[in-house]
Amino acid sequence: TVYTSEKFLEFWDVWPKSKRKQSKPECFKKWKARKLDQIADKIIEHVKVCKESSQWKEGYEPAPLTYLNQGRYEDDLPEDDWAPKQR
Repeated sequence: TVYTSEKFLEFWDVWPKSKRKQSKPECFKKWKARKLDQIADKIIEHVKVCKESSQWKEGYEPAPLTYLNQGRYEDDLPEDDWAPKQR
C-alpha cells in the first residue's frame, strides 16, 4: 500500500507501540474515506493526550481501526491524569 497522506503517517507514528497497533492498510482506507486529513491535527493531538492517560498506559487503548471506525477522536479528552482527584 502506498500511503499518500503525510498526516496519516504522522497519526500512525504517534499511536502507541502495542500488539493492538495493526491493520495499517485498513486504517488508511478509513482515513481517506472520511477525509481525515482535514482534521488530522486534532486527531493527532487527541491521540497524544490519550496515550498519556492511565487507561491507555495500562494497555486499554483501542486498536487504531476501532478508534477511527468509532470516531473516538470526537470524544472528550481523558480527565484522570490532569484533573484533580476527587476523594
